[in-house]
Amino acid sequence: MKINPKCAEAYLCKCRWRPDRSEEFETAWFAGEFKDNKDIKQAMRFATGDLKTWLDSLKKRTDAAKEKDRAKRAAAVEPLRLARERIAPANKLLAMQLDPKCLYGIRKDGRVLAAGNSVFNSAIAKWTDVTELATGRNHLVALRRNGTVLATGENKNGQCNVSNWTDVVAIAAGAYHTVGLPRDGTVLATRIIQDRSELRCDYGQSNISDWKGIVSVFTNDCTTVGLRSDGTICLEGEQNYDGQWRKWKDIVSVLPCTDVLFGLRMDGTVIACIDKNYISKRFAFDEERAKSRIVQWGYDCEEVLEWRNIIALYVAHANVNNLSSRQKVFGLRADGTLVCTRSDPPTWRNVVALENHSYPNLFGLSADGTIYRTEYKPPLYDSDTKDPLGHVADWKLFDNIDTLQQEREEAFEHAEQERKEAEERARKAAERAERERQERIAAINSEQAALQTELPNLKGLFSGKRRKEIETRLAEIDAELKKLQ
Repeated sequence: MKINPKCAEAYLCKCRWRPDRSEEFETAWFAGEFKDNKDIKQAMRFATGDLKTWLDSLKKRTDAAKEKDRAKRAAAVEPLRLARERIAPANKLLAMQLDPKCLYGIRKDGRVLAAGNSVFNSAIAKWTDVTELATGRNHLVALRRNGTVLATGENKNGQCNVSNWTDVVAIAAGAYHTVGLPRDGTVLATRIIQDRSELRCDYGQSNISDWKGIVSVFTNDCTTVGLRSDGTICLEGEQNYDGQWRKWKDIVSVLPCTDVLFGLRMDGTVIACIDKNYISKRFAFDEERAKSRIVQWGYDCEEVLEWRNIIALYVAHANVNNLSSRQKVFGLRADGTLVCTRSDPPTWRNVVALENHSYPNLFGLSADGTIYRTEYKPPLYDSDTKDPLGHVADWKLFDNIDTLQQEREEAFEHAEQERKEAEERARKAAERAERERQERIAAINSEQAALQTELPNLKGLFSGKRRKEIETRLAEIDAELKKLQ
């Protein structure tokens, strides 16, 4: 169809417009049928007179509707944003080590508590000013208030090589690597040392030095996920989740599970993508099991997609020794209650964080700093029914989530004041000890000089005993002076 390239009416006619049917056109316009339509753009470019006025009014009404919708959506997500900010200080205050089973918690003064069969007690006893914890398969990582990072545990893959990291604001740990997020939005990761005698552990999950604009980091065993400031994500490692995550937007948190990647949107809904290729590879020995697992995860994802008002996501392993067991996904609602897949969640209230490793032995952190936990169920293969984590019921990590930041500052200031006072006491004690040492040296030097003066002047038949006493004392003085020097 040939038209006058500057005829606005001709361009509108291509979009089903007729002068006597403008209402139908307006209905289609406001329904969004002409969004990014090139003919509409040309019509608005060349329109004049009443036609231009009419088209401009449509655009203004559209812009006003968009602004109203944007304000409405912003008002809807604001309570969720505030709820996420409220629980943020509790993020990573709890961490579970699975083998041996041990729960770690951070007190408001930055000291680390441990319950269970911890092999790291001697290391964590020296840690101070800790604000975050993360656990890998056999190592424990801590973020300190000054932005430095501590790590202890197995290091044959280099996962504990973090001593030179500075200005870090968040941490995460995989099975064989550790990730740190500096304040400038770049990402640090330990270089993986591949032991040839082991199964493969380097899948490129540490190849993230070129990431920029990152605000949060997440890991599973061999995958690293970064959340950008614009709500999109980037990913490196063993799992690619079929690349579906590249289309995600408005993401505020990520949960990378073994077979599925979950994303939390700012509106409190959840999006998910199943890594079908990865599942097929894992269960290459049993195609039917692979198909069944994909179907089962599909049911879980359908359930999760129905969740609303979610402010945090967690995953728990139902059976860490069973390859075919699936992980259970938990969601924390803005009201402090929980939802989960495939069963009813614990009826806890005012939850601000969840320990995300060990279902059915699940731990939650309450808004008053105490610990929730499900009834202890020993492993089927363990004849010892004693609860190794029983005394977490006595823990109180802080007083109130709403004042946690202030509590931390006050606790850190108190600890710093105590440290300074201890240093001052130690300094004064050292000065006193040095003064006493110098006084003692002066006294025995004076005694030595007197004895050395007396010794040559001893004469007579009965001076032998005194001579021996002086020589013995001089030897004692020499020995004492060597110790005092």
